[in-house]
Amino acid sequence: MAEDLATHEQAETVASAPGRPGPRGPIAHLRRRILPGFGRLFAGLAIALLLIWLAGRIWTDEHLATQWLWWMPTPLVLAGALLLVGVSKLLEFASLRLGGIMLRPIAIILGCCVFGWYLVAEAGLWLSRAKSVEGEPFTIAYWNLSGGSVEASSVDLDEFGAADLVVLANGRERTALDAAVIAALAPAGDAGELPEDGARPVRYARVLASGVITRDPILAVGEAKLDLPASAWTKERLGTFQNGVAFVTLDTTERLGRDVTFWIVDLPSDPMLHRPRAIAAMLQAAERFAGTVRVPDQLGRWLQTERAATGFPEPDAIIGDFNTPRGSASLAPFRGGFAESHDQAGRGLGHTFIGRYPLWAIDLAFVSRSNRIVSSRVTMPGAGSHRALIVGLDVAEQLSGADASR
Repeated sequence: MAEDLATHEQAETVASAPGRPGPRGPIAHLRRRILPGFGRLFAGLAIALLLIWLAGRIWTDEHLATQWLWWMPTPLVLAGALLLVGVSKLLEFASLRLGGIMLRPIAIILGCCVFGWYLVAEAGLWLSRAKSVEGEPFTIAYWNLSGGSVEASSVDLDEFGAADLVVLANGRERTALDAAVIAALAPAGDAGELPEDGARPVRYARVLASGVITRDPILAVGEAKLDLPASAWTKERLGTFQNGVAFVTLDTTERLGRDVTFWIVDLPSDPMLHRPRAIAAMLQAAERFAGTVRVPDQLGRWLQTERAATGFPEPDAIIGDFNTPRGSASLAPFRGGFAESHDQAGRGLGHTFIGRYPLWAIDLAFVSRSNRIVSSRVTMPGAGSHRALIVGLDVAEQLSGADASR
């Protein structure tokens, strides 16, 4: 900085020396007045960008306005700030006066702080929180297909082969991929066909336009839609997506000592919808549920029954597309009785959206604190806009009464 000041002061002194007329004309005016001004502007914009990012990290999605700031990806913010600082420096090189020389160091210091926070708090690149467990963990795999048609031949089924529960979300309809995953999870001697009226336990169900495949027999499934009016944006872009919450109860008594229940969540993608409102609607739909529950009979046929009690059964875990990043204020209702899988046993970013270079962790798993999370990772089993989330659990002998609404 001292050298820059000396260089520019020397240039100004020479230009204004007696008997030595300084540069004149529009080019001189550009280099003396306009370019330094733009240099200061771009340096100031870099600082403003970093401060806006900071506001998003402080308030997350507590407010509708700050939720958009909260969604700003840190790597893109850092890249944008670096670009603005670089442009500011180039403009100063081309000018006859200093432009942004005091602002750039501030932007650089802020950028270094943001980068350090990103490495420690968001990425956790050197941390491995996986835990040991006696015996085999109960493994859940969740993959949001985003309504796309994925060819079974293009999917790495090994990613699902060790799972006990696989959710292929937003697959729209039963596909060859569903059948392939069923075959991968089928017990020895089971052909793995999609069960219709076969005389064997049901291990496949569809809820919320999602395929649910399990190793263990399904005891019951139910689903509830969210009471949220869709905006014009949602109706135009996402009108065919089914947002809601569902539950599936599995007969795992033989190997785990009790049945287990999982909630599957698919929350709206509407950017105009305040996320705390969506979470509240989801919890309300589950709490007040009094609709039809589907249970299989001894021949594997689905029967429609009415639930004896109001509300979903208590969950061992809640997994799905929350459409808001990990750490959001809107997810506070889960933090009492539940733990987020990546926070407890993940490593690295854990981002799931978009595609092969994801920027947001919006596919999440909240596990009852009665159970223990032993692993959490994301993987890309095939083409799509979401990565798959795979979580390993050490299931407790009984739930302690965690309530998702608390």
